Amino acid sequence: MDTALLAAALGIMLFSSAIVAPAIFAKLGADTAGPLLRAFWPRYYAANALLALVAAYFATFDYVALLAVSVTAMMAVSLLATPALNRARDQGRHRAFSLGHRALVAVNLVALVTLGWAIFMALSHPASGDEPFVHPAVHQHALHQDIRGQGFSDRFTQSL
Repeated sequence: MDTALLAAALGIMLFSSAIVAPAIFAKLGADTAGPLLRAFWPRYYAANALLALVAAYFATFDYVALLAVSVTAMMAVSLLATPALNRARDQGRHRAFSLGHRALVAVNLVALVTLGWAIFMALSHPASGDEPFVHPAVHQHALHQDIRGQGFSDRFTQSL
């Protein structure tokens, strides 16, 4: 269940950032798109924070929960920063808006990567049993097995 929730958050983030926002600006223009996106982004951040938080609650592994909580924090910070960003734009402080917008884009990118890593980690380990699932093609890869026969994921989980 944690993987499905994390995947939903990742899908929302990718779809919204790569398809919805550019399409809105392209079709409506900046004057009309601005108010629409001001209503959209807080809901986007809140939905992703909620999905990641619920995924953290149901996470099978502590490190997946930690990554999900990290995404929740990033979305919460973005949600709280959005009104200040809007004020900067309304007041004509273009440099402040530009810097704030870049910061939120960077936070969003880090959240995307973190979600991807959390999904990878959740899928790399079975729900029960000691041995992580590794695709047979990856199992043969030199990076997966070292000379002691201990794989990367085994070393990683032992270090936690």
